[in-house]
Formats: sequence, structure tokens, C-alpha cells
Amino acid sequence: ELERVIGKDAQVLVNTWSIERDPALWENRNDFCPKIFLGKSINVKGNDFEFLPFGAGRRMCPGYSHGLKVIQSSLANLLHRFTWKLPGNMSNNLSMEEVFKLANRKNFHLKLWLS
Repeated sequence: ELERVIGKDAQVLVNTWSIERDPALWENRNDFCPKIFLGKSINVKGNDFEFLPFGAGRRMCPGYSHGLKVIQSSLANLLHRFTWKLPGNMSNNLSMEEVFKLANRKNFHLKLWLS
């Protein structure tokens, strides 16, 4: 039936501009509000086309997962090859207390001494 409407071998372009401004999908489409994604059961790698403007969905970058693995292994190799020590005469009893914000971080900053 799709061939009848569109035609065989026709090129179809998805208008992501209209998807990201569709009031049926996005309530406040002109505001930056990350909270709209909380509590939704949308799979980024699935068939949910409202994420298409963000480079997600079935047609997302084919190198996405490979790029993540390369970054993770590169970081792991860098961290493994460094000698880690606490600066000066700081005690080995290091506080791992976190500060709760948008992204959790440690309450105390750590310094990396390369050797």
C-alpha cells in the first residue's frame, strides 16, 4: 500500500525539524528541560521517532557503540598506566562523600600527579 501512496523507488526524507517542534510530542518544545525524559519508558535505540532529532533511533550513528568502547578502553589504559598517590602528607583515609546535584561528584577534589 505504501508503494501506491509514495511510489516505488521514491526517496523519502524525514523532516526532523517538524518532529522536534511537534506539540503532540513536546509540550514546551522551545525550552531546554531535561526533566521531560524522566519516567518515560522510551528506548533510545528503538523505534521512538521523537528522539530522531537527537541522533537516536534505529538510524543513529552506526559507530556509536564502537566509539563508546574505544573511549572506555582508552581511558582505562590511561588510568592503569598512571601512578596514583595522594598529594603531600595527606592521610590514606580518603573521604568518598558525594555532593548530590545534577551530576553527582565527590565533595573533595582529587589531584592527579603524573610520574
